[in-house]
Amino acid sequence: MSLNGIVTNGCSIIEAVGVENVKIADLVVEANKETNDYINGCRGGGIYIHKSKNCLVENVKINEFNGDSFSWQITEMITLKGCEASNGN
Repeated sequence: MSLNGIVTNGCSIIEAVGVENVKIADLVVEANKETNDYINGCRGGGIYIHKSKNCLVENVKINEFNGDSFSWQITEMITLKGCEASNGN
């Protein structure tokens, strides 16, 4: 408290950080944006990929995420195929 810290429930559902040759496929993420804090796409997302390369996100649906549904930063060769984002921010 003395350092003005903050506790939040805003977080990525799936994160891939510092990885290579990853496949995230065939799933549905049902979030609830009304009860979860907003998360900035630069630091997170429904699926968040950071400092990674050769990643495939395929047939993934993200619904009601309070932030960017799909986000990647400082990456190489990221492919989204057959994905859907709905009712997010």
